[in-house]
Amino acid sequence: MGQGLRRRQLCCAEDPGMIPLGSISLQRSTAVQESRTKVREVAERLTGDAVVAVRLATAVSEMARRFVRGGVDASVELAIDTEKSPQLRFTFSDTDALPPTAFLIPFFSRVYPVRSNADGRNEIVATWPLPDVVPSDGLVRALRLLVEQKSRNELVGELQETNLELQRSFEDLQRTTTAKERMESELNIGRDIQMSMLPLEFPAFPNRSEFEVHAALHPAREVGGDFYDFFLIDEDRFCFGVGDVSGKGVPSALFMAMTKTLIKSRASNDGS
Repeated sequence: MGQGLRRRQLCCAEDPGMIPLGSISLQRSTAVQESRTKVREVAERLTGDAVVAVRLATAVSEMARRFVRGGVDASVELAIDTEKSPQLRFTFSDTDALPPTAFLIPFFSRVYPVRSNADGRNEIVATWPLPDVVPSDGLVRALRLLVEQKSRNELVGELQETNLELQRSFEDLQRTTTAKERMESELNIGRDIQMSMLPLEFPAFPNRSEFEVHAALHPAREVGGDFYDFFLIDEDRFCFGVGDVSGKGVPSALFMAMTKTLIKSRASNDGS
C-alpha cells in the first residue's frame, strides 16, 4: 500500500499540522459522483494505490448519497494531517443530526465523532494513514485544484438549480399576477354593482321645486361600505340616509345593499 511511492519533501508549510485541501458540498444530486471522482483522484495521488483510492471514494460517495437523500446542508472537507504521522483526513459536517456512520468503519483506519463546532455543525472524522507521504507545495496545489475545481457536471448542476429557481419564481409571479387580475376584476364588477344601486341622476326630483338634494360617493377602494340613499315616502315625507359599513371590499358592499333595502322597507312601513 503506497510502497512504490517515493517519499516527497516537506516544503508546503512552515508549521506541521493540518493542510486543508478543500471542501466538497454534499447537497446536490451530482455530489455522489463528484465526491467519488475527486476523492479517488486525491487518494490515488497520495497513496499510489488504486485499490485504496477506490475504497475511500466508495465510502465517501455513499456518505454523500445519504446526505443528498436527507436534503441537508452537508459537506466533506479534505485535509492532510501531519501533526503526528501523516494521514488523509475527511471531516463530514452537517447542520442537522448526522446519518448513521457505522458503515464507514471498515473503510477507514479510524472513524470518530467530534463535538459540534462554533457554527453549530455536527462533525465526524474519518482518516487513512499516509506513511510514505510528506506533501510538497506542488503536490498540495495540485490536490487543492482537484478538490476545488468545478467539473462540468457540477457547473451543469448549478445551472440547472438556478434555472429551476428562476422557473419557480416565474410561476409564483404568474400565480400572483393572475390572482391579482382576478381580484381586480371582481372588485371592479362589485364597484359597478354598488354604484348602480346609488342615486346618481340630479336633480333627483325635478318636479319638486321646494327642495334640492345632491350627493356623491368616491370610494377609497374599488368596492367600499359607504352608502347614501334618499327617496320620497309619499307626497309629504322625504327620507334620506348616509352610512358606512365597517370594512372594505365585496362583503361590505353586499351588506350595504341589504342595509339600503331594510331602510327603505322600514321607512315605508313606519308612519312616524
